Amino acid sequence: MVADRSNLRLKAEKHFYQWLNKIGIKYFYINQQPNKESTLIKESGGKRPDFLLFYDGRQVLVDVKCLDYVSDGKDVWFCILKTEIKRLVETEKITSIPVWLAISAYETWCPRQPEWYFILARNLYDMRGSDTLCTPKYRSISIGDCLTVKTKTGIARIFT
Repeated sequence: MVADRSNLRLKAEKHFYQWLNKIGIKYFYINQQPNKESTLIKESGGKRPDFLLFYDGRQVLVDVKCLDYVSDGKDVWFCILKTEIKRLVETEKITSIPVWLAISAYETWCPRQPEWYFILARNLYDMRGSDTLCTPKYRSISIGDCLTVKTKTGIARIFT
């Protein structure tokens, strides 16, 4: 297990914006300082994502995650708090902008990791997961249900 999740989160966000710069995607980074959330986010019960991305006249919100994964012998799964998914979906409802998770696998993560696993937050409500792989307050996400993205052409798929 990771001792300092906050430091790991910051490293993952840094890696993500460096990757965005490399592939030429324009973005706003959203300040994550404690007690700096907008009243709109606070009042709605939403969650502040990390980035607002722009491509071909469209925009999406992205919350970057560096997560542990588990395997059931057939597939690889990430575990994310169910309350976090709910809050991201609330953010999508109040902004009318799709909210995606961009996941980096902790066990294989390093500054050179060439790929990200993207999944639309609202789709996690509809998908069947093997929640026996995660503790009850977590939702499992199969890597097979994610878009694996390495390039600008790949990331363009989240803007459709």
